[in-house]
Amino acid sequence: MPRNPVAARFHDRVQRGVVIGTALFLICAVVAGCGWSGASIPMSHPRQHPVVLSPGSVTEIPYLRVGVDDQTQGRLFLPRSHPTRPATVVLIHGGGWKAGVDSHALDALASQLQSRGVTVWNIEYRRIGSGGGWDTTFTDVAHAIDFIPELARATPLVNPEDVVVVGHSAGGQLAVWIASRAVRPTDGPGPPPRVVPRAAISLAGVLDMAATGRISTNARDVLGGDRRDVPRRYALVNPIERINPAVPVTIVHAVDDRVVRYSVGADYATAARKLGASVTTVALRSGGHAAPVTPGRGMSATLRAIDKSMTSTTGPWTVRQHY
Repeated sequence: MPRNPVAARFHDRVQRGVVIGTALFLICAVVAGCGWSGASIPMSHPRQHPVVLSPGSVTEIPYLRVGVDDQTQGRLFLPRSHPTRPATVVLIHGGGWKAGVDSHALDALASQLQSRGVTVWNIEYRRIGSGGGWDTTFTDVAHAIDFIPELARATPLVNPEDVVVVGHSAGGQLAVWIASRAVRPTDGPGPPPRVVPRAAISLAGVLDMAATGRISTNARDVLGGDRRDVPRRYALVNPIERINPAVPVTIVHAVDDRVVRYSVGADYATAARKLGASVTTVALRSGGHAAPVTPGRGMSATLRAIDKSMTSTTGPWTVRQHY
């Protein structure tokens, strides 16, 4: 039967209205957040006020816009309710400052902390092979840390005034360096810090970038030379050469680590204590380089170290522990 022309036009307008209305509703839902847990809602600019983030979510958020396929973002893990610990924990992955490892390497640790009521900012940064090197790798990490106040504008579950920085391997170097930025703050790399952590935790960290073996090879790659070639670069970012006595450091390291020797952390502890710094050493009996971030006794020791760093107000909580 032929359609009534008037009825047909009316029907078509209604259908178009339903489609347009549905589309507008979905757009508004995304922009407003609408309580969608875990939605990835990137910001168009690092200084733009981000959308409200849902408790219990894991959300990818850029902290710096440098291109379409950039790696300058982090994943914000929010607890399901008000944090049981006041501090925000930053995780920095390792991998020799090279592109073979990314921030997903610390997802297990981030999830453990989230389940314990801790807010976690697990960051990515450009490495050698993915646009990094001197001084991009370091300025990226500096920007990621200094972006925490912007995250706090989006959710009260982020505390920008109480930050603990944790890094594994090369990330341990970056974490302890972040703590040292307040020493000669205008020297760089990056701008003067907006955020100075209350504590730094090195998990099998490269706390002397001039140490021999694989460390020195990777350090030369990311710094563009050895200490004789670029001494100022080492002085700026090598943890053992730029120590901030005001920020307590905890070192979790396996004594059988063959990638970054246990002595590297021990030498840093000795040098830092001579300057009056508070340094805690947690010695793991076994497990190798990955022990502090591997589920089991190693990660349990790491979680205890983070917990004590978030709650301690006076110096190191122990001198040496074995697990």
